[in-house]
Amino acid sequence: MNIINGFHKFYSLLQDDMSKRIYTSRIMYSISDDKKWIKKIVEELSEGEYLYGLPKGKADYIFGCGTYGFLTYKYFDNEWCGFVDNNHLKYPNGLFGLDVISPVELPKNARVFLCVKYHEKEIMEQLLGVGITKENIINIGKMLQDIANRQYFDLPYLQCESRESFADCGALNGDTAIEFAKWCGGNYEHIYCFEPDKYNAEICKKRLQTMQGKYTVIPKAVYDVEGTIEFSVCKNGNSNIVAEQDKNRDYTSFQEIGNHIRSVGEKMQVETASLDSELAGKRVTFIKMDVEGAELKALMGAKQIIREQKPKLAISLYHSAEDIYTIPSYLMDLRQDYKYYLRHYSLFDTETVLYAI
Repeated sequence: MNIINGFHKFYSLLQDDMSKRIYTSRIMYSISDDKKWIKKIVEELSEGEYLYGLPKGKADYIFGCGTYGFLTYKYFDNEWCGFVDNNHLKYPNGLFGLDVISPVELPKNARVFLCVKYHEKEIMEQLLGVGITKENIINIGKMLQDIANRQYFDLPYLQCESRESFADCGALNGDTAIEFAKWCGGNYEHIYCFEPDKYNAEICKKRLQTMQGKYTVIPKAVYDVEGTIEFSVCKNGNSNIVAEQDKNRDYTSFQEIGNHIRSVGEKMQVETASLDSELAGKRVTFIKMDVEGAELKALMGAKQIIREQKPKLAISLYHSAEDIYTIPSYLMDLRQDYKYYLRHYSLFDTETVLYAI
């Protein structure tokens, strides 16, 4: 199947208009790298509509010099006045041509975009204490968390069946597994959590202890074959299999690779496993994959389960520009009876999910 025919075929299999709009925009973004196509997707979210509708011409600052702050700077075309951070002295040369100041240096009329994942309440109090009004604090971190809380289980066409069995590939800290248990009302047979980052896996085990033995945490990376592979352990959701072109690079914190941010951590060898091998003979009704760019390989390792059991699928479709074509093409070749939907769960170019039902 050539690329154009593949696009046409998959487009025809998308089940609603929102999916078709997201698909079209992601194709155009993959081709052009023009962030206006991400804006079209994000504006579909209530949070995105609010942010893009804010009046311009304010004294806008970004609080936070981490990933959230970087992505807010990249994807929102405000006339940014600078960055704000409690560790501002770490950035004597500023960031992206802008100064990094301390909170006490903020002008009283500043509008602050709070781009942090942790300590948001304390920072809110700090900003109020230096004279920033509550109306002028835009909590990006909270918006991102609210959007993330809807991920994987908000699609109305996704129906829970009796005795669900869930394969959570890229389980991180167990959040998705816990949400899955809530979604199916506890009516599940087993949860299989695959998480190769040993730090994340330990947290996941502790958080799932209330599952009363109905879960297994498997400290392996899902892939198409069993073996070992080099892995970057970041102790967060950005842990990833090290791509061949990245093996000899010297990263210190994070590096922009392609169209997304990938954290860089301690490199080590981890075990890989295919779902077909690891879950051989097991019933699987739902597979979720967010494995930082290894989704296609992981799906190749699950082809027997997909062909024989037709599990529901929720697959990340944003880690590389090629994913928008290669992953749907592979799934269409495996089975011809899936119905497809796309949804987006971020203010940036991340967290686009392909559902197959």
